[in-house]
Amino acid sequence: MDKAIIGGIVRAGLASVGGYLVSKGYATSADVETLATNANAVVGVATVVATVAWSWWSKRKAVAK
Repeated sequence: MDKAIIGGIVRAGLASVGGYLVSKGYATSADVETLATNANAVVGVATVVATVAWSWWSKRKAVAK
């Protein structure tokens, strides 16, 4: 898949999640706009967090034995 297509999908997903957060009162429209504009940074952070969580999860099982 093209990088631009993936970026568009990520931005649309962030906008959807942002709309939900605004409707529930957890965020403002400005917060959501900032989040959607910085989609690359959000994806980078999410990737790092997912990698750390996966690493911890796999090592947790090995240590428990």
